[in-house]
Amino acid sequence: MSKPIKFRALKDIYWDDWGHMRRVFEKGQIYDGVMHSNGNVSGYSPFYDVSDGLDQGEYELI
Repeated sequence: MSKPIKFRALKDIYWDDWGHMRRVFEKGQIYDGVMHSNGNVSGYSPFYDVSDGLDQGEYELI
């Protein structure tokens, strides 16, 4: 079962957008995300209106 969470980006986080690295989370800012039943965390980027998985060490839960 997934549950909504908030997280703080510990660094600028970039995702690949068809060969271009896009900053989707800014270091120090707080964002919405989802904690999945398997323990993985997905974040929602308001810059690009997309969600995807985050690596441990890139975020801290709030």
